[in-house]
Amino acid sequence: MKLHKLLALISAATVIATCSGIKTSFAADDSFTVTNSKTADNSDTYSVNFIDFNGKIIATQNIKAGGLINFNDVDTSVIYKRIDKYTEMKFYCWDTPADTVVDKNITVSPLYNKATISIDSLPTKRIYTFKSGNIDLQGLLVKITFEKQLPSFDSNGKRITELETVDISESCSTDITSIASAFASSDTATVNIYPPKTSISIGSYQIKYEKPVTKGDINEDGAIDAVDASMALDYYALIQSHSVSDWSDYKIQCADVDNSNFVDAIDASYILAYYADFSTTGTSTNWDSIIKGS
Repeated sequence: MKLHKLLALISAATVIATCSGIKTSFAADDSFTVTNSKTADNSDTYSVNFIDFNGKIIATQNIKAGGLINFNDVDTSVIYKRIDKYTEMKFYCWDTPADTVVDKNITVSPLYNKATISIDSLPTKRIYTFKSGNIDLQGLLVKITFEKQLPSFDSNGKRITELETVDISESCSTDITSIASAFASSDTATVNIYPPKTSISIGSYQIKYEKPVTKGDINEDGAIDAVDASMALDYYALIQSHSVSDWSDYKIQCADVDNSNFVDAIDASYILAYYADFSTTGTSTNWDSIIKGS
């Protein structure tokens, strides 16, 4: 075949290929391959990409023009994001309606159901005067706030979110449960609070043990008598002479029966009056009665 005829045939093939949507490629031996960009039934196909919360493509579907997206084929369990140790996002639904007719390339994004754990208030009881029973968690308020993205939009074109709050305080736990274990080695302890099904503390607070004060029983022998009154007088004389006392705060509180924040001869007289009343009646007397009747 003459050269000019061959060129004419190639030119004609190029024109036909351009008009019909067929691409041509030529090999070194003058043979060529024809590739059709359309499907066998002459319809276009489009890519539908599914992405996660970070914009990463997790699945792709090639769908014929006019077809519908197959949402059931996409594994949504991999769509998860932890924002911080108290907030996580999980898949709720897709932003694209199930009846969307594919007529172009589409990116399908997930809508989230976000859960945030927060602590609004700590337990109110901080001081214990006994070492039996369990830690009192009254006053604790821990909640989960769910924020759900909906497929619908408001009048301003902003996607609608739905909020729900759940109180989980009663389901929370602490690393210390018994008062005895809390004060086993010290009069103070730190209590950590944990939401259910997690080892991450949501908050902590301090508790303290204070030995209960028995007014008048300065030597802690279980009786209020003349010995205690004598101790109160000795302490008062020591302080008056500007000497240093080795009395503990607890012992001073026991001796200060009139709550004047000072131990003196008046406290000693009240202790003697209490002892005299108890010796006569055989029953314990209210300190207010002793002080008012003196």
